[in-house]
Amino acid sequence: MGNPYDNAFGESLMKTIKSNELDLTHYEDINDVLDNLPEFFHTVYIEERVHSVLNNLTSNEFENKLKHDKEFLNKKPIVIT
Repeated sequence: MGNPYDNAFGESLMKTIKSNELDLTHYEDINDVLDNLPEFFHTVYIEERVHSVLNNLTSNEFENKLKHDKEFLNKKPIVIT
């Protein structure tokens, strides 16, 4: 039996895509959407948006900390319940 929270990440991602991209941009057709969504993911979701599960860092900042900050590596892991 599934847990209703199992789908929380997917629902949150879809809400972000809708509110930050699809509702704010005019697209000509589905091909226009498919051409532009990868750029949204790269610039907004990976480079600019902070994620609470990553200690309120962007994905790039979190990755850089993992690579270069030994003190950060020794912290307790983030546990999602």
